[in-house]
Amino acid sequence: MKSSPYLCKWSLLTQLIPDGGQKTKTCFPNSNYLPVCLHPITQMKKLLLQLLVCATALFPLAYAQPASFAAKTFGGFAPGATFKLTMNEAPVATTLGLSGVTILKNIPAGYPKYKKGSKVTFKIGKKGELMVGNFSIPFRSATATENIYQTKSTAATAPLSQAIFKKANGKVTFMNLVLRKKSGSGFSTKTTQIMYLLE
Repeated sequence: MKSSPYLCKWSLLTQLIPDGGQKTKTCFPNSNYLPVCLHPITQMKKLLLQLLVCATALFPLAYAQPASFAAKTFGGFAPGATFKLTMNEAPVATTLGLSGVTILKNIPAGYPKYKKGSKVTFKIGKKGELMVGNFSIPFRSATATENIYQTKSTAATAPLSQAIFKKANGKVTFMNLVLRKKSGSGFSTKTTQIMYLLE
């Protein structure tokens, strides 16, 4: 009998199958149950196929795993992110008290003294707050086109500071920034407000 190109060692036999009249290459052609002798290349293909099946089952888990550790963003901006805008108008300073609204000629101490054309750098804090100068304004909400930041007042009045900026394609395109501070108490309470428009 000519030697088969298939290896006929029992260590390579993997399964027994009924003959079924098929012309299966085997070391024992006259047996009712034919030990299937596999060529080493065939064995390698089977092994690679098994490994591929296992890898396919595991990959979705491995691929999805990093998503749970993805950095949290606030309105599309991650903590630590910075961006610059340009003042397109001179800031407007006012005070509000019992006597009404007073427009100030100069920016009071404690407020950023940006001029028209100034480049202003903003930063997103650890909790998503908007940081500029010595002011930090908490993140409140966001839509697909704008982010809102707001510092709530302890009294039933308007928020102390707030910022609303427009965004597109992950970039800020325009911002209305209002910084407020209260001073005094009772009937002498005054609110100083500085409004900045940037783009």
